[in-house]
Amino acid sequence: QYQRREWHLTLEIYEASLSAQKEVSHAAFPSGTNRKRTASDFNHDAHTGIASTLIAMGGIYYKLNDVAEELKKYSEALVVYRDTLGRDHPHVAGTMKNIGMVLAERGELDAAMEKFTEALQIYKGVNNGKDGPCCDIASALSCMGNVQNRRGELDEALKYYNEALTIYKSVSSRARELGGRSRLALQEVASTLKIMGMVYTKRGELDKAMSSFQDAIDIMRQNFSEKGSGAVVTSILARIGGIFCKMGKLDEAMSHYQEAYDLATRTFGTTDHPEVAQVLHYIGGIHQKRGNLEKAK
Repeated sequence: QYQRREWHLTLEIYEASLSAQKEVSHAAFPSGTNRKRTASDFNHDAHTGIASTLIAMGGIYYKLNDVAEELKKYSEALVVYRDTLGRDHPHVAGTMKNIGMVLAERGELDAAMEKFTEALQIYKGVNNGKDGPCCDIASALSCMGNVQNRRGELDEALKYYNEALTIYKSVSSRARELGGRSRLALQEVASTLKIMGMVYTKRGELDKAMSSFQDAIDIMRQNFSEKGSGAVVTSILARIGGIFCKMGKLDEAMSHYQEAYDLATRTFGTTDHPEVAQVLHYIGGIHQKRGNLEKAK
């Protein structure tokens, strides 16, 4: 309840900011401005600021689970970005992707796929001829995989996820070659492996699922601190426990659930957290299967 009040207060601040930005966008070019900046530059910045605020408001409506308002704000931002930056700008593609994710959540999968496809084409056009792979392209492909996953078209979903995974790995490798490290790409490699593991589980390909999950855990543990990787690793450990449970290997399942529980309590610093509660629910299920009803409680 407190968090919701905070979000509503944030929206009020954004509304006030948006009103001020709109007034500025209609104002005359201010005198005394640096001579290198033109009226066109001023107008451009004012309008992109409006779009950015609309995107931020959409994000708050997402947290409030107000899908209609979320979609409305993203759609308004899309119009502003297109009018200001042109139809083939990355910000336009990013906003289309946001809209696509909302449509997918609403079950409007054809419309969502259309937005993701448009975003992909823009990203490819922007990246054409550039040196090296692009995470934005991988992100759009992953979104398209999510749509196919929702449709139950698991072969198609895996095809998109594999394409995305290849790009994320290439970005990470290129960063290493240049003497750095792309934390975003590494996180996305792990995230993509995790979702591929979930698809393999749906298909009953449990060995492939386990391999994908373990690869994701290894990447997170090797490249991030326990605090930074804990939430993701907890989730994957619980899924591995679920696979062992399906196999009837209750000792292995319990071992992974216990590891997930211990990691979750260290990561979140409390036992009063939804992730911890979820793992406890799984542990209770194992006790129930074993007939230990007192422990299951």
